[in-house]
Amino acid sequence: MPGKDAYRKWVRGMTFGIVIPVGEWRGTLPQVLDALYAFAGDARHRYRVIPVENGGGADSQEAVRALVAERTGVTGILLSHNTGQQHALYVGMQYLPPACDRVVTMDDYGAHPVSLLADMLAQLDGGAGFCFGTPERRKGSLLRKDGTVLRDILFSLC
Repeated sequence: MPGKDAYRKWVRGMTFGIVIPVGEWRGTLPQVLDALYAFAGDARHRYRVIPVENGGGADSQEAVRALVAERTGVTGILLSHNTGQQHALYVGMQYLPPACDRVVTMDDYGAHPVSLLADMLAQLDGGAGFCFGTPERRKGSLLRKDGTVLRDILFSLC
């Protein structure tokens, strides 16, 4: 399977929409954006990044505002209260421009490393209808872990 370098040329001709739900502010979103921009090389204008602040509080709202002011290609959305990760992703996707050839969802703290993006794009290019990344470590309650396992089974059957 081709690696990151082989996809740099391919990426340059495409426009990506990247939706990132932002919960409690961990301070890691700027590093995630830096890694995304490095992956694309000088094709930053081909990205539209949409961080969706999901009621995490004043710190995360201010951080999203700052990212929008500091960086090109970033459109921030501030939700009034926590509506859940899936809803935040849905809202963010509604703001993507129609020109986006691919849509990527990521987290704001690096559990889905940007280094996996080339492999995910290769899967899509090879005919996969969608590509879904899951973190190797699962944290949280037993109910959440069971839900994650069921989700992974469902996606593997698709």
